Order: sequence, then C-alpha cells, then structure tokens
Amino acid sequence: MTEQKRLEMMKIIEQRCIEFGDFTLASGAKSNYYYDIKNILLDGNVMSLLGDLILDELAKFEPTPKSVGGLESSAIALASAVSLRSYNKHRQTDGVKGFFVRKNLKTHGSQRRIEGNLVSPIVIIDDVVTKGGSIMEAMNAINAQGHTVKGVICVIDREDEENQLKKNGINYTSLFTHSDFEKYIKKNVLIGKLVRNLAS
Repeated sequence: MTEQKRLEMMKIIEQRCIEFGDFTLASGAKSNYYYDIKNILLDGNVMSLLGDLILDELAKFEPTPKSVGGLESSAIALASAVSLRSYNKHRQTDGVKGFFVRKNLKTHGSQRRIEGNLVSPIVIIDDVVTKGGSIMEAMNAINAQGHTVKGVICVIDREDEENQLKKNGINYTSLFTHSDFEKYIKKNVLIGKLVRNLAS
C-alpha cells in the first residue's frame, strides 16, 4: 500500500510540481528546473498521501516522534496533514502533533517564534531541501526553546553536494530524491531546448 501511494505521489509531482525555466532557489543557486511542492500542498488528496508517507517514515524513528513541524510556510500544511492522518489512523488524542516556526518573531500578542504543539521527541519536516538552510534555521529556533531535534524528513531531496544536514551528520531522510525524477526532467529540458531552437 505504501509503495502504491508513493507511486501516485511521484506521478502528481511530475505532472503538477516540476517547472522548467530559469530559477533562483532559496539557497541562491541557479537551476533550469524547480520543484514547486507548495503549489499542491493544500490539495486534500496530496495532504492525505503525504501525511501517510511521512507517518511511515516517522515510524522508523526510535523513540516515536510526538510532534512534527518546521519553518513556515510549507511546514504548516505538512504538519497539519501528518497530525490529521495520525488522528484518523489511531483515533488517539496523543497522536503526532504539529507546530511551525515563524520566519520572524511575532511582535504583538504572545510574541512567540514557535506556534502549535512542540512536544519531544521532535522531527522537522519540509517540502524541498537543497542546502538545508531553512531546516537549520528551524532547528536553531527549536534548540533555543530547550528541545532537541531527533531528525528531519523532507518530501524531495535535490541531492545537492552542499547539503548542510548530511554534512552535519543530522538524522535525515526524504520521501523522494532528485534521482527519482532526473530522467523525466532531462527529457523535458531537452524538449524545451528543441522547441526554442525551432522557434528561433
């Protein structure tokens, strides 16, 4: 069942999330393709699939994580999906909780940097990782609250050589890697070049 959901999610990513052109990534790197996962995160079917796939990855952690989240905004949808699927599966009030880290400290009201349910053991989740800067930022905010992050799960790892998570020995896994989509991307980049050449 997990593999079926994984294949379904891969097809959705190929059809709806990979864009081609000239892009500057959050890391500052340049790329001729872009994984726009945020484009589909609020789709009910996608949230159900990703929630279940992330829960399967969480089950591999010891001890079992009690909360997941990360830097806004993608982590909000992902944490919501995981928390809801966890409740739907187990009908337990002590299932996996969700939280998110604000990019900037809230300047009014409670003035919290972290919103939601920050309960140890904690795993950070994110949509796409290139160098991991956003995750490191979230991790530092969580550490400042006196908690320790047990690991990181992302939807797609771009397999960048400068990935800070791997360099720092952080317990890190992804649902998919760039290698899973490399053949599809190369084919479409080539088609794009041929079309531009014909048009010029």
